[in-house]
Amino acid sequence: MLVTDGDRTPLDLKDEGYLDYVLRRAIEEGIDPVKAVQMCTINPAQWFKLDGEIGCIAPGKIADIVLLKNLDTFEVEKVIVNGKPDFAQRAEYSFNYPQYRESVRIMRVKPDEFVIEQEGAIKARIIGLIEGELLTEELVEEISGIPKDQLIEAARLYGQAPAASIVYAMGITQHTTGTDNVKSLANLAMLCGNMGITGGGVNPLRGQNNVQGACDMGGLPNVYTGYQKVDDPAVRERMAKAWGVEKLPDKPGLTVTDMMERAHEGKMKALYIIGENPMVSDPNLGHAKKSMENLDFLIVQDIFLTETARIADVVLPAASFAEKEGTFSNTERRVQMVRKALDPPGQAMEDWKIISDLSRRMGYPMEYANSRAIMNEINEVTPSYRGITYDRLQTKGLTWPCPDTDHPGTPCLHIGKFTCGLGVFHAIDYIPPAEVPDDEYPLYLTTGRVLYHFH
Repeated sequence: MLVTDGDRTPLDLKDEGYLDYVLRRAIEEGIDPVKAVQMCTINPAQWFKLDGEIGCIAPGKIADIVLLKNLDTFEVEKVIVNGKPDFAQRAEYSFNYPQYRESVRIMRVKPDEFVIEQEGAIKARIIGLIEGELLTEELVEEISGIPKDQLIEAARLYGQAPAASIVYAMGITQHTTGTDNVKSLANLAMLCGNMGITGGGVNPLRGQNNVQGACDMGGLPNVYTGYQKVDDPAVRERMAKAWGVEKLPDKPGLTVTDMMERAHEGKMKALYIIGENPMVSDPNLGHAKKSMENLDFLIVQDIFLTETARIADVVLPAASFAEKEGTFSNTERRVQMVRKALDPPGQAMEDWKIISDLSRRMGYPMEYANSRAIMNEINEVTPSYRGITYDRLQTKGLTWPCPDTDHPGTPCLHIGKFTCGLGVFHAIDYIPPAEVPDDEYPLYLTTGRVLYHFH
């Protein structure tokens, strides 16, 4: 089952994302012979044991230094900058080298660490020192085309600031080394003590307005709601009891790219796509088309007859965000109420009603009176959401973790200590790009979007 960001945000509302997750787990228990597979929505913070959003947002107001990595805030996130010119245009210092080569993705971070370590600015609560040979500023200058002096100046600005925030988007993650790119940023933030402080952190700008909420509700192949690991026996036992099943799978599901490969090889027979349009968003449309043509059965659930919906065996018409009630979770982990403004047209239904009805017909009853009832169940099975109730959300949003109804929420994570105790450094080796310009394709092309363009 593929539920990712597309023409609309994943499932639009978090409550419906939760039902989708429950349905997938129920199917995996053999209730129906059609086997679904899990999804993967990028949440790279998990890879260095800092689940979810890991910064304290609103950096333009409370950070001394904002390090923007591979994004254009004016075009992508005008809401963040209040419609003003982008950070680089308003910044006191700006290091903008649009001609730099893609091979500098990892290497640009390395000299920052090198200079800062040389000058004794290590002040973080960390373990796992970086091993191996650090890249010199001279080598990075040679490869990247960015002058050594400016690399050092940027490192000093970041390392010496009382509070410095790293903000990044798809320019960091959508590479073969995307995981290592994020780990490098985490290394840098921890090295300089910019975790667990107001105005600091590593802050990914989400592509749509509820990507964070989809991840929170188990929209990843290796976790339940609230980033509870599927390989944790105690978690599995508790979730199985709450959902009324005997046992739950102990292995992670498939990523989006794995699903497409399985379908392309003829090893996956059915796919249920909610709110995603791979026939537009996949980087290799020929591969995506062939993969989906290999399926025995394709279901698409969306608000429009998208390019992917046109090749589906069944299309389920869903309601848009304005046609239902629920919650969104934004970039700063703030959960907010979304209220219904109008009724869905024609035969369109809220996603949660479609999922509940489908689950009932397949033998696993899901009986909910409304979205509030779904949120009540989320509160019961998700410790970090336990105190985020509909009643409390009527007047203001709340940031998770919020363990009980007396808790005010947690605007800033990792104050005093990390989730895993001590922060963990990762040694990152430089890996060249998977593709470089040649005579046939002499250009670098990179992914991105503007405010009103969703891929």
